[in-house]
Order: sequence, then C-alpha cells, then structure tokens
Amino acid sequence: MAFLRDTLDFFVCALKYYEELLSSEVAEIEDDPHLKAFFTEEVRQEIRFDRGQREAARTRQWLEDSLAKSTDKFDCDLGLDHGTVRYLKSVGLLYLGVLKQRRNALSSKPNVTTHLLSALDRQITLREEQLATQGIFAKASVLPLLVEQELLTNVAQERIDPLGQSVAHARRPKPVMIDSIEILDTELKRRCLDLFNQFEESGQSERHDTVVTEATRILEHRLRVLTRSTDAATGADLAARAFAGGTPAIRVSDIQGEQDAVHLLYRGVFGFIRNQVHHKLLSDLAPERVVQILGLIDYLLYVAHTGAPSESTNTP
Repeated sequence: MAFLRDTLDFFVCALKYYEELLSSEVAEIEDDPHLKAFFTEEVRQEIRFDRGQREAARTRQWLEDSLAKSTDKFDCDLGLDHGTVRYLKSVGLLYLGVLKQRRNALSSKPNVTTHLLSALDRQITLREEQLATQGIFAKASVLPLLVEQELLTNVAQERIDPLGQSVAHARRPKPVMIDSIEILDTELKRRCLDLFNQFEESGQSERHDTVVTEATRILEHRLRVLTRSTDAATGADLAARAFAGGTPAIRVSDIQGEQDAVHLLYRGVFGFIRNQVHHKLLSDLAPERVVQILGLIDYLLYVAHTGAPSESTNTP
C-alpha cells in the first residue's frame, strides 16, 4: 500500500513523542525512592514494563528504514496489518493532542500572527481528517494509550493552563480561517456566517452541519425563485428544472456539454452535500471544510444569477 512520505514522517514524529512520554514515566519511577523500591526489577520483568518503549522504538525504526529504502520522491510502499494500523492511528491522535496544546499556548501569546495560526490549523485538520475518515485508518478503532483517553467525556473543560491538560482533552480554540474565503452573496453571508461564528465562539463545533443545512436551503430557495417554481419540488428536481434538457429555465452556456455539466454540478451538491446533513447528524465537520462548502455554494448562487432565462420556460 502506498503512503505519502510526509504521512510517514508524521507518524515517525508521533512515535518519537510517545517514546519520550514513556521514557519520562520511567524517569519518574527512578526519581521516586518509594516507587522505585516498590516497583522492583523483578516486577518490571514480570509485567514487561519496557514493552511500550520497545514497541514504539521498533515501529519508528521500521518506518525510518522504509523511508530510507524507498526511491520514490513522494510515495513509500508499506504492508500494514490491522494491529499496526490501530497502533499508528492511536499514536497519531495522541501526538495531535500535543500539537493542539502547543498551538493553544502559542495563540495566547501577544502579537502572534493569524498567518501562523492558520497554517497550524490547516495542518492539524489535514491530519485529523486523514486519521478519522481516510483509507485504512477510517474504520480502525483507537487503542487507549493514556488513562485519560478511557475516561474522556463531553464535560466542558475548565479554564486551565493548556500545557497542564491531558493531551487526550486537547481542543483547538476558534480556528483562524473565516477570512480565508470571501462570501459575496448577502443572504448567505447574513444567515450562515453569523451562525458559523456563533457556533465557533460558543465551542459548539458539533453543530457545523446546521450551517451547511442552512446554506443548501438558501441555494434551493434561490433556484425555486429563479425557476418560478410554485410546487413542492426540492433539490435535484429543482436543479434539473433549472439547468437540464433542451429548454432549461436557466441557460448558463450555449455549449450543451457545459450546460449539462452545470446541471450535474448542482445535482451533486444536492445529492451529496445537502442530503448528508439533511438525513443524519454530522458532528465531525471541520470548520475549514464548512467554510469551503460555503464558498462553493456562494459560487453556485452567482452562476445561477448570471445565467439567462430560457424563452420557453414551463415551470409549475
């Protein structure tokens, strides 16, 4: 199976951190005379106390060797069993918790630039999505590497020093990316960006799907108005009425292939983006992705308004 080299580099860094964490625990035992006396060498051998360190070091060394042997500039072929996939996903999520902590601590410093925080947020989101939704990692369950991971609940965290929290509880504050995409449609901006900001400020990231739902409702309503539809048609039916066939309600191109492609574009938005958030609750939508969806819908609203009405439009 082919992996991007930067993905494997990320796992190497994650494993190095986990090794440091395990080594620091050993050092704490050694520095405490009572724990050291209680936790004898015989006991350590019996429970294989160093197993975690050896497993992390062995996995890291294997990844480093594989990267060194690979001649491809961008990809590296690896064979992973399910246990290794679960282990890498777990260590990767643990490491992301550390990075979130450090990002949060950095954000509290004076004069930190939005450019830096945006770049960090972008990379954190990229890795989160990779481990949660992509390829072989999507369905792999997580191994609880920290006690806190087993006890993690949805209780709101107290305001304490970010670096003093368990990495299992690390959360990013409001990402700095709302200005990265300019929303031009007035109604979309008023009804969706305000809602998005409200959820971000209150820490209700699990409600991002509500923003997408509202945006697709606006697109649907706009098509209904432009096609002068008075019936109960929704989504894909409105898209077909607006752009499909020989006499569409909205003609955006004289080239039939382009006109057909526009119809499929709108149909895809309704069939994939709209239907997902309308028929089930999605609590894992990254804020960066929500803004990208708003940007896409903003463009579709623009396209619909720039099209010319067909002379022979028959709509219910």
